[in-house]
Amino acid sequence: MKFSFLKNFNKKLLEGIENFAFPISYSIFLLILIFVPCVHGSNIEEQSKKFIRDLFACDWHQADINDQKMIAIMMENLKKPMSVCGFGFGEINLEFFLNFCNSTKLLEVINKFENGHWQSETFYPKLKNFHKCQLKLGTLPSQPATDRKVYKNGTVEYFGSDIKIVTELEKTFNFTKNVSIFQKNHGEVYINGTADYLIKDLIDGHIDFICAWYFLNAVKAVRMDFTQPYYFIPLIVNISPGIPYSSIENLLRTFSSALWVAFILSTLMITVIVFFINKITKKTFEFHQILIIILGEGTDCKFWSKSSLRPIIVSFAILCVTLRAAYVSKMFDYFKSDDTKIVRSLKEMQERNIELFIPEYLTTYIGDFDAFYDKKLIRITEHHEEYLEKLRDYNFQAGIIFPLDDLARVSKNYTYYILPKPLSYIPVVMYFKKNSYLIKPFSDKIQIMLSAGLIDYWIKIEENCKDVKPQKEAKPMSLEQLSASFYICICGLLLATICFICELINHKINKN
Repeated sequence: MKFSFLKNFNKKLLEGIENFAFPISYSIFLLILIFVPCVHGSNIEEQSKKFIRDLFACDWHQADINDQKMIAIMMENLKKPMSVCGFGFGEINLEFFLNFCNSTKLLEVINKFENGHWQSETFYPKLKNFHKCQLKLGTLPSQPATDRKVYKNGTVEYFGSDIKIVTELEKTFNFTKNVSIFQKNHGEVYINGTADYLIKDLIDGHIDFICAWYFLNAVKAVRMDFTQPYYFIPLIVNISPGIPYSSIENLLRTFSSALWVAFILSTLMITVIVFFINKITKKTFEFHQILIIILGEGTDCKFWSKSSLRPIIVSFAILCVTLRAAYVSKMFDYFKSDDTKIVRSLKEMQERNIELFIPEYLTTYIGDFDAFYDKKLIRITEHHEEYLEKLRDYNFQAGIIFPLDDLARVSKNYTYYILPKPLSYIPVVMYFKKNSYLIKPFSDKIQIMLSAGLIDYWIKIEENCKDVKPQKEAKPMSLEQLSASFYICICGLLLATICFICELINHKINKN
């Protein structure tokens, strides 16, 4: 009964430790060290041992720079056995029972406070070794960054690219991660200063940091600290499929309009030349059958006795064979590609007066996009995936701005259409409580992992969905691609003209 007062007092103090700032907690602790032994004498040692062990185990790692000064003072006092008060009721060797997480090694004093001043600007380097102390992590299912699997025996396995990053940090700084909160919502910080879900737990100090592919924005940056961005998610425009092409359009879109015009003009020119020569010829030409196949001429056509038409017929035949092969191959490409009239750019969306939706939480990442997209930009606050389902119908001509990785997770069973160029990129970070001492060392280590390509590699192997890439429509064959065939046809025409002139001269000479 003698020590019931101390036991109850210590218990109440320890229960409220996490609700006080560290300097207050340690100030109370120092007062107890000075006051209690003076009342109870040397028999207080066993009670003090348990109290000090519990006190040092209470969130020591949340200390800021002022707490480090208090720790430095305590470490200076702990270097040697000391007389707690001047009445000589006994000395307490705090070195003997100070337990620092799972380590029995005494902390090293690196700074001293003398004559009202610190000897240097260096304070206790807690982050060089956490000695297996716990850091409380808050996260939620957000593949491929974080997820968990619960086994039948009750054990829980956490996995994902962000979990791999935390595991690497855990090995580096020798701490133990404790996933103390696992929710279903990222949470948000609002302009009025309120927060919810995981972010509220972080701001209130229930956890040390959160990770689950959290986006970096200005509102969050004001209330919390964050690491260096270690991934950038493309922000794309997801669009509805276009109206399907008609049968005639499918036959004609394999060649460009310039190529079709060139082929039609070449055919008309060859036809006129053949019919013109046919009117003035006297004999049947030996290449008559080729002309019948190409032009469908009758068997009563008469030609010059010489070979003036051979170059033009052969060159035109080469042109036709080349165009036929190109047409068949390009038609095969169109069969494999999309067969709808989808938009290819924001400019085309504006020309068609297509509405564009954007989730409210993404508006901070588009900058001055409102001024650029002068058509209707509609903000939506919830039911984002319902709009994605509507976009699968080509009758719903609209678009929605969405993160590419989020779209990949919902597109395993469907095909979605996106514009080729992203609007912007969203930085991904880990968040910490404001003025956290974890920021700099964690960011430095993340930079090393990022430079080594580890984070990109972990994200790639954890990605459990198919890649989402812009749909590549087969492009029509252009006139430039088949220009050589037309050059051959032109050369055939020139050669046929020369032959025709020569035969005409020869015919006149023989007639005279």
